[in-house]
Amino acid sequence: SIGYKENRYNIVDPMGMGNMPFLSGSIRIFIDNQEVTSALYGSGLVVLGDMDMSFVDHIEIYTLNPSFEFTSEPALTIIKLYSKVASRDEGGEVSIAGGSYGSNFYSLQYADELKNFSYFTYISKDLDRKKRYSLDDQELGRDANRYNFFGSIYDDKQKFLINISQVRKDGFM
Repeated sequence: SIGYKENRYNIVDPMGMGNMPFLSGSIRIFIDNQEVTSALYGSGLVVLGDMDMSFVDHIEIYTLNPSFEFTSEPALTIIKLYSKVASRDEGGEVSIAGGSYGSNFYSLQYADELKNFSYFTYISKDLDRKKRYSLDDQELGRDANRYNFFGSIYDDKQKFLINISQVRKDGFM
């Protein structure tokens, strides 16, 4: 069963069952066919769950009976993200946005095809500020400060990926 619920970390929890911090035992996420969630790595959804996905070219979602076809653990839902490539997205792009409560977002991406290889880089900073609340003289907030770097270097036979993400949230979260 798949539903919609926000967990206690204010991240969308597709399974939404009970008071677990995040239940992703049957969800697997891949970036360019590299798994980023598993029992070995833990749930990448806590960090990647509400990240900007401007570096993604397209998404494939598979729902099926528990299967070991794509991963070493059973999966009910498989989400495959495919990053942009230089052959379709050559050049650069800069994005800047601002919002209420002082939110802001900055990103830079660049892709290029060279003689023997191609590369794609993406850097973003996202300060997501939301309304603050007071409870028993304690100020509570759901603000998030996210940093992300994604890079790929590839040729006809191989692809190297680097994805570094950091999320900082209020102590309340």
